[in-house]
Amino acid sequence: MVKKTSSSWLTAVKRAFRSPTKDSDSDKKQSNSNAAQAPVMAPEQRHAIAVEMIRPCPKAAASYKHETAAARVIQTAFRGYLARRALVALKGIVKLQALIRGQNARKQANMTMKCMQSLLRVRARLSHDAGRRSMFAETTNLWESKYLRDRNSRVYISP
Repeated sequence: MVKKTSSSWLTAVKRAFRSPTKDSDSDKKQSNSNAAQAPVMAPEQRHAIAVEMIRPCPKAAASYKHETAAARVIQTAFRGYLARRALVALKGIVKLQALIRGQNARKQANMTMKCMQSLLRVRARLSHDAGRRSMFAETTNLWESKYLRDRNSRVYISP
């Protein structure tokens, strides 16, 4: 079986910083067989390679800053757009609310006026009817009491 070697940068960094005393016997055997193929590097060279691999690319950092700034601008614009849409919707709701409240207030005012008008009509009718009743009551009592008594008390003499 052939052992798979990983080519990730993390593995390369681990290899560069690994101390030779912690290597297992199998690694020593493998490194001895590979020694003929690859030249042995000094620890300074290993360190230089590891630092080179770890150091971020200056172009990548600049592009990251540029992308971050661009993303911030896009997010700000989009949030502004959403806020404007929400404000327009809120204004519409407020206008509708005011319209409905105005209609309700007008309806209530009309209803109040109609009720007041009907109450005034009833009051006028009651006062008119009460006046008529009192007039008829007085005259009826007057006719019945005074006139009829006087008439009944008189004796007509025939000529």
